This record gives sequence, structure tokens and C-alpha cells, in this order.
Amino acid sequence: MPTESWAALMAKAEVPTGGGGKLLAAGVYRAAAKSIKVSNPKGKDKLSVLWEVLEGPEKGEKIWDNLTVSPDSPVALGIFFQTFERMGGSLDTLRMGGNLEAASSGIPGQIRDLTLKVEEWPKGQTPPSQVNRVSRYNKVTEESVKPPVVPVTHAPVLQDEEPF
Repeated sequence: MPTESWAALMAKAEVPTGGGGKLLAAGVYRAAAKSIKVSNPKGKDKLSVLWEVLEGPEKGEKIWDNLTVSPDSPVALGIFFQTFERMGGSLDTLRMGGNLEAASSGIPGQIRDLTLKVEEWPKGQTPPSQVNRVSRYNKVTEESVKPPVVPVTHAPVLQDEEPF
């Protein structure tokens, strides 16, 4: 039994919204991985990554994402490895027998375009709360950071005038 009443604890509770405390609209955000934490709750390796939005009106907002290794599910393992690699983690380090912390060490500093969605959490809660979930990581390439090409137009030159 807690030292405070359940009502007092409920009044103090905050619903997680993606790490920064602000629910971001669904969309694509360019973000940099700021830090990682590897833990082992309930006997399963878990990787937590803190991202920070780099551009736009949400610049500076934080997004947390967690990946949990579920060895009993081949599909969940496939999703883990695919997402881990897209974040910037090293599958080669894992293949060579390295631990998750070593394989994740290259993630901080990585820049990715994160596709966020908004989901109800926990499912079926009344009233419903909403949280951000990262549904995709896209590597930022040279092409994706180039400014758009704007055609240059020149004023027409009249026949009896010199151009400059």
C-alpha cells in the first residue's frame, strides 16, 4: 500500500506523451538522437532512445522511443532488428557477439526523419489518453537535405537595349 492515497497518486500522475510532455501532431519530424539507455525490465533487453526535433515549430521537443527484444516471437524480433538498424544501431556488432549497449553506441548523434502517429494509450482506457508513437525511421540522405531548386528567371532583354 502506498504512503499516499490512490486519489492523491492519480492527481499527481502524468500521462506519457512521447517523452517531452507535449503531444505532437502526427507527421514527419527531423530529429537527432540525443541519448540511449539499455535496460532489462522483466528479463527482456530494452533500448530507450531520446530524440530531439531539429526543425519547424516543434524544434526542441523531445520524443522517446522504446524497443524491446522479444525472443519468443520471430515477428517481433524481425521488427526489432529492422527498427534498430534504421535508428543507426549496428547489427554487425550484435552478430559478432557484442552486447546491445555496444551495438547501440552509434545511435546518439544520428539524424532521422521520424514518422509519428498518435495512438490511444493504454488501449481501452476511459477517458482515452493519447501518446506519440514512432512508426518509421528514415535515414536522412544528401538528397533529403538539399534545398529545393528554384528556377531563376531573367528580365526580358529588349532588342535595342544592352543586357547590362
